Amino acid sequence: MRRVLTLDLALDGGGSKGIALNAALAEILARGHRIRRLVGTSAGAIAAALVTAGFSGEELVAMSLDRTDDGQPLFSEYLSEPFVPVSAEAEPSITEVQLAALRLPGDLGRKLMTARAALSFLETGGFVSGEGFTGWLMRQLEGKRPGLSRITLGALFEQTGRHLTLVVTDTTARRLRALNHLSAPSCPLVSAVRMSMSIPLLFAEVHWRAEWGLYAGEDLTGHTMVDGGLLSNLPLGFILPTANALVGQLMGPPPGGLAFPVGVMLDTTVEVPGAPPLEASSSFSGLLASSRLGQRLSVLADTIAHGLDLTIADTVPHALCRLPAKGYRATEFDMSLARAEALVRAGRAATATYFDALEARAAQRG
Repeated sequence: MRRVLTLDLALDGGGSKGIALNAALAEILARGHRIRRLVGTSAGAIAAALVTAGFSGEELVAMSLDRTDDGQPLFSEYLSEPFVPVSAEAEPSITEVQLAALRLPGDLGRKLMTARAALSFLETGGFVSGEGFTGWLMRQLEGKRPGLSRITLGALFEQTGRHLTLVVTDTTARRLRALNHLSAPSCPLVSAVRMSMSIPLLFAEVHWRAEWGLYAGEDLTGHTMVDGGLLSNLPLGFILPTANALVGQLMGPPPGGLAFPVGVMLDTTVEVPGAPPLEASSSFSGLLASSRLGQRLSVLADTIAHGLDLTIADTVPHALCRLPAKGYRATEFDMSLARAEALVRAGRAATATYFDALEARAAQRG
């Protein structure tokens, strides 16, 4: 009989590659292991929040593979409501008909509208509004249980007893924030996840609202929040026994008993077996990837997503469950079903191999 382990999990950030995390969680939960604490950044924050809210591993995998009516991944909805036009050139953000209605010289009109789009980009800090993602997450949560889409971090802990921490970067204060029921009990779950996954320049920044309350006794009203991956893409340090006093203050004392800390990492150096090659796409995501601005954003997103906390990870290699992700972009929001299936299979297989070894080590300890 397989021994049930108690785990503290840290989930890596990685944009669209994060569906591999769903596969890993499905394997862990299928083995019956108990998750004591979950800490997530960006894509890891999404997966961690959904598990904490009561979604099963298989439900997460279904979200990863299900398609919209036009054949796009469900998470392609993240990129709805772009603020800035998608083009290799700086195209205007209005149609020719609208431009003609203004009765301006065509060249002047286009320049003015391009300037308007650029100003919108500068004002919001992002290419995409993020409202598409927020709507998607709220629909998932509300479908699970009425009222769940509006729950705060404090209320979520009270109702589930599950310890969830989401990592965010506060660019106003230039420091990391760890959001949970202790540090930010009045912050809505949806808003916390939205902040954590806000890849800089791709998604509009989020500003802390007064109604979200204090953070660890500090008023952050108006502070600008972006992707936690800027400072801690794999938040493994939050769950290690060697965590410092500040982490302990934010996380609270660990629950009693032994738990195995595991960082679930998206490893872009490991091939995904059977993965079809990346193909050009006519979808919004594909157009984004083909534009000069989109390519720059993709490089930035991948740099953040690959920014593994090496200093910590190198000291505890046994605590890393590495999921193959080579050749997948963080901004591949139009991922084909075949590529998604290959990523999910590889993630589940790698997790099974890792936990076979971890369970064996646990058995030897007695």
